[in-house]
Amino acid sequence: MIQQDVHLDKDDNSINEHNCLVENTWFRGNNERKTPLKLAVSCGLIDIFNALMKVEDVFYFPADYDGCFDKKYYDITEIDHVNQYVYNNNTNDPNPNHLHENTKWFSKALAIFKFIFLDKRPKSIVDMLSNVGWKHAQPFVETEIVGTVISKRWKMSKSYFRIFGVLHFWVMFLYTTSIYYRKKVVNSAECDTDSDCRVAKSYSGVVPWVLLCYSLYLIISELRRIFVFRYSLFERIKHHNNLLYRVLLVLFAVVLFLDCFLYYFKHDSNDVFVIVLLSGCWFFMFFFKGAKKFSSYTVLFQKVLFGDFLRFGAIICIEFTAFTFAMYIVLNGNGDVEEFSTFENTTLTMFGYMLGLKDLDILENVEVGSQRLVAVIYVLFILTTYLLLINSLIAMLSNTCEDLFRARKSLAKIQKSTVITFIDGFKFTRHVMNDVPESSVFSTRLVRNRYYLLIKTDQTGKHMKEELGKRNFTLGEVLRKQIQHSFMEEKNYESTQRNNTKTAKVSYKSKETQTVWKSSEPSEGKKSSAQRIHSQRESTMLLETQIVQQELMPEFSSRLPQTSRPTEQRDNDLSLDIEDQA
Repeated sequence: MIQQDVHLDKDDNSINEHNCLVENTWFRGNNERKTPLKLAVSCGLIDIFNALMKVEDVFYFPADYDGCFDKKYYDITEIDHVNQYVYNNNTNDPNPNHLHENTKWFSKALAIFKFIFLDKRPKSIVDMLSNVGWKHAQPFVETEIVGTVISKRWKMSKSYFRIFGVLHFWVMFLYTTSIYYRKKVVNSAECDTDSDCRVAKSYSGVVPWVLLCYSLYLIISELRRIFVFRYSLFERIKHHNNLLYRVLLVLFAVVLFLDCFLYYFKHDSNDVFVIVLLSGCWFFMFFFKGAKKFSSYTVLFQKVLFGDFLRFGAIICIEFTAFTFAMYIVLNGNGDVEEFSTFENTTLTMFGYMLGLKDLDILENVEVGSQRLVAVIYVLFILTTYLLLINSLIAMLSNTCEDLFRARKSLAKIQKSTVITFIDGFKFTRHVMNDVPESSVFSTRLVRNRYYLLIKTDQTGKHMKEELGKRNFTLGEVLRKQIQHSFMEEKNYESTQRNNTKTAKVSYKSKETQTVWKSSEPSEGKKSSAQRIHSQRESTMLLETQIVQQELMPEFSSRLPQTSRPTEQRDNDLSLDIEDQA
């Protein structure tokens, strides 16, 4: 267990000494610019991460208990990506790859190249989780602190996410309709004169310039991500990160920009149309990442495409190529078989055989000496590819689906964190997440230029929602609700127990008399239950009276009695009551 004994006075000197000690010990990065907290995340050490977040006066700051809520402040500067970026700018983080002391022009040019393309700022923990495997990131997003940061940041970004989704939909709609008019109307013989198809020509002339503005905005946003926020475009692709969608969006924007100039010079290219449509429609998968019910399917799609399918494809390509060459060599020049006249036709024909789309109806056109060999090759090909390999792929997909759907809740949080970092690249202004006013930073033990998250829990340790924390509850209102809740629980429990007791009175029929046996003392159980309800009401009235006194005299708040009995005592009373009734 990591501990640190720090006893602070209220003078400024002790606070400054403490801040210097903390910054030099806990907030200093290594050669890879990883602090102890980030190093624990990169190594997957969840126990060390939890232990570090509990180091008092460094990452954890307990507040005074007010009798209702337990308030705790946590340092989230290294967790949230916006806080980390602002902290780097405020502290002027030194850049080791900056200009060298050597005055040669080559060294300066090399240093500038490294600074622009290779230098990376310290990443936040949320950014680091998007560059590791989802099983590696799963225990970290399930922690209370990281999960709360992701939830609060998602509330800030989900409106931008929805606006971007609607905007991309309308861009694809405009581009598709403009292509339709350019292909079917504008370039047809029906629109030779200026009066014909005037609306269609105007529509096809305005839409490309509107889409040009959208493509420029996407390109500028990606350049801002790379050179301002230092998100590299050459990171390792993971099944839950944004690298694939960033590449698709850059390809979509560049080709859309090119299409506008091709239209201006009256040169249409079908290749450009296909690339824009496919990349733009595929990018719609990004907007399913923010939906809880569809986020696991986006990970499944990428994991199958770049995982199971690649491994399966490497094996089946070898088998498929071997059988295709064998069939082409046997049937080439041997009979009049059009499907096997060229190697390209042979490949398409064998692909149809593999999927079961074609039958072997060519034997009558093959010479008699080769028919037996063709049948043997066909049978071996079907057994190897269609039955063995394709069914192996289905088994691999079922295992992948099972693993992903077990962790779909954690995957939804990881997906939201990656969506947040992507959407923030389109914002012109980004706000830090900080629950501590600036005026109180210098008068407490909190470190300057750091950002903190407030977490409230009730008396049972349950995390309070943000909407509930914003309301100004008095002590009396909270305790009244707790008393009513405990009273209703007691009443429901006793009614349930009475029903179970009645059910437990077994209708015992004797073999001789066939009479029903009933409890000899039913009134005592009812009486004891009624007495308990009456005593509970009296205690409730007494507590309400004391609450009113506490609101008028706060110094009596520490003398409140407990609002409910222990669970063991209640169970013992009810068990005795059942024995009496039995």
